Amino acid sequence: MFRKIQKSNQQQFDELEQQLNSLPILETSSCFIDDVMIYTKEMDAKKNVNIHKQFKQTNEVIHIIIASAATYFFISEGIFSAFIEMNPEQFSTEVNETVNGVITYGSEFFNMITTKISQLVNH
Repeated sequence: MFRKIQKSNQQQFDELEQQLNSLPILETSSCFIDDVMIYTKEMDAKKNVNIHKQFKQTNEVIHIIIASAATYFFISEGIFSAFIEMNPEQFSTEVNETVNGVITYGSEFFNMITTKISQLVNH
């Protein structure tokens, strides 16, 4: 039976060091740095395009949400039926009152929506 002789950590380290020292020193090609810089610039350009696409998609979603909320608001408040049912003699008075009421309620409603959206976007 053969008995295996274990080497100390220092001996193993010394042997590894000698093997590494015997290896030839390799250098990168002359255009390596240029290739890396070109690749880095391309990645930055792609990253900027992706950020722009994400921003555009976020804006579209926000616009869709606001348009949907406004449509729901106008339908739920009966704005369309109020315009249809108006008396021609009292048209200007009713329009003025309706528009003022809508503007007041709408501004409160949209302030609430924009607050909620900004909270969602910031989190």
